[in-house]
Amino acid sequence: MTATATEPRTRRFEARLDPESDDRIARAAALCGQSRSAFIVQAAREAADRQLARADVTLMPAAQFEAMMETLDEVEPLPELAALLARPRAYHRA
Repeated sequence: MTATATEPRTRRFEARLDPESDDRIARAAALCGQSRSAFIVQAAREAADRQLARADVTLMPAAQFEAMMETLDEVEPLPELAALLARPRAYHRA
């Protein structure tokens, strides 16, 4: 869900900054033509989106992925399951 300009802003966030960080943020916000608050919110949202996107993705080398996919196609004999399936059913559909 993305915030819109018409959505009421009811939550507040505070952060304590060292003078150098405060100056850098103020200069960067001015270069973008934004207030410090708008700049910080946008930067935080972008960082949050990147982090959340990473949580949904598993990265691995191509060779490892291929090996994993090959093992999914391997059939492992399950004699216990075969024996259970060979037994007569206790219940039958009417």
